[in-house]
Amino acid sequence: MQNGDCYPNAYNLLMQLHDEGNNKALLVHGIFTRKNGNIENHAWVEIGDLMIDPSIDPENPFQFIKKEFYKSGGVSENKVRRYTYMEALEKLISTGNYGPWH
Repeated sequence: MQNGDCYPNAYNLLMQLHDEGNNKALLVHGIFTRKNGNIENHAWVEIGDLMIDPSIDPENPFQFIKKEFYKSGGVSENKVRRYTYMEALEKLISTGNYGPWH
């Protein structure tokens, strides 16, 4: 994964899902721990209990059960921020970047 690709890729996936009529998708910025122990900021999309990660291949994003991803990645609810379509759009316009915004 190239550094920073997760933010624009996740944002673009949120916009695509919204354009397709999915108003339940949320953009998520959070912190997770890689298997090698490195801690990093990351972005993904959530729809209910599903986590979708387009960071490596936006055309074929990885899909995980959110609960399993959080457990395996050491993701804590207090270290994530979820954005609706409108919140993400407003943040992009106000900051001029894809994140992280928190």
